[in-house]
Amino acid sequence: MAGLLEGTSFERVAVLLSCLFTAGAYLDAWSYVNNPAGISVLAPWQDISVHAGWFLLTIWLGLAMLVSLGRGAAWREALPTAYLIALAACGAYGLALIVDQYVQLASVRPIGLSRLLSPLPVVQVIAGALMVSAPLRAAWDRGDPVARAEAVVSAALVLSALTFILQFAHPFRDPWAAGVHPPAEVVWWIAEDFGVTSLLLQASLLTCLFMLLIRRFELRMGTFTTICLINGLLVAALKARWEMLVVALLTGLAADVLYRVLKPSLARTNAARLFAAAVPAVFTGAFFATTDIRFGIWWDWNLWAGVIVSSAAAGWLLSYLVFLPMPRLPSLSARPVAWPTHAVEVTANSVKDALEVLGQPASLAATPLSGLRFLTGSAENRGAELRELLLDIIRELETARSPRDVEAGRVLLDYYIRRVGTLEVVAERLHLSRPTLYRRLQRGFELVAERLDEMGEAGSTVDVWAGRAESKVENA
Repeated sequence: MAGLLEGTSFERVAVLLSCLFTAGAYLDAWSYVNNPAGISVLAPWQDISVHAGWFLLTIWLGLAMLVSLGRGAAWREALPTAYLIALAACGAYGLALIVDQYVQLASVRPIGLSRLLSPLPVVQVIAGALMVSAPLRAAWDRGDPVARAEAVVSAALVLSALTFILQFAHPFRDPWAAGVHPPAEVVWWIAEDFGVTSLLLQASLLTCLFMLLIRRFELRMGTFTTICLINGLLVAALKARWEMLVVALLTGLAADVLYRVLKPSLARTNAARLFAAAVPAVFTGAFFATTDIRFGIWWDWNLWAGVIVSSAAAGWLLSYLVFLPMPRLPSLSARPVAWPTHAVEVTANSVKDALEVLGQPASLAATPLSGLRFLTGSAENRGAELRELLLDIIRELETARSPRDVEAGRVLLDYYIRRVGTLEVVAERLHLSRPTLYRRLQRGFELVAERLDEMGEAGSTVDVWAGRAESKVENA
């Protein structure tokens, strides 16, 4: 797209305005949590900053869409899909904001947690999360192999949206373990319950976000430190817990170093699980160390040590949600000496799994299809070799005799290779109804699987005759 969408300037401005919006939301929260009465200390102007951020972001996205529409683009293609969703979320945020004002006029104004978790403010938080996540989702949709700065900052803002709605259960805002005695305001066991819950919850959220980024992108050094510091700065500022920035810094640095050392990926799931266990353990360990140095810890060692171990166990288990166990591949070194057999069962589902990670050679090398016998590259190069093979097969489908096979090839080409957008966008480009689109998509998977199966049969037959010839030579 031309004009406002050329290069990365459009996305950089969107990220900058998203930062302004998120910072405004935390300033609004700060004005409430620092008043025991539960009323903003900045009233009635406490919402100006967050509303300004929302307004400017809405204007920016709307202006970009109007420019594209003025140049003849269809409305669904006027903005990348992620930004179309963000623009719709801006509208939902504004509508919820207006309705909320009338609701407050018609009823008693809620204070404290009732204000944060009222239905309409929750809708605003969800809409805000969709708004600030647009650069990350756009990078995901484009198939960017490496997470650029815009995607990294967007990921930090997504985490900050989650910690905003869950700020009442965050150790950076309320370090319940701090001090030499239990807090006088609450019963000791309630303080322990709140403290443990906040640590395990936030450590798990952090781990899940890191795991998703690792699964989808290659990450530069400093990525995790940037995410932790941005989020830590926003949350710690709520009650001026600036010492918690040390926790954020140590967690981010440890995650960056572990990422470089362990190299977690779909091809190295054990390394990914170790990373997922180590990061929350560092987070909770750094929290207790910093808290002990600054305030002391009134919890006994059994509790704080158990929290560290529990957070590591939670991270390990969460890694199974993002990095599913891969089936064990048969040995590629053994040469067949009997009738043709397939080392890998080629199915439509296995083709689909491979196409999902087509732009990630390391992840592609970890899929079952990388075990096809006729792939001759080394273990490190199998992902790239399989990718080129799949590209060639899909392009061949465009020359098929059957019109539906041609359409199937074009669906795969637009969605998995060109990445023009969602399946709805592909359907509109190819003038297909949704049911027809999904039939062509499934047909494409089957055609690719059939082609791979044919190549496997031919390759296995060659191996059998080669093996028999070698046996005859050896016997002679």
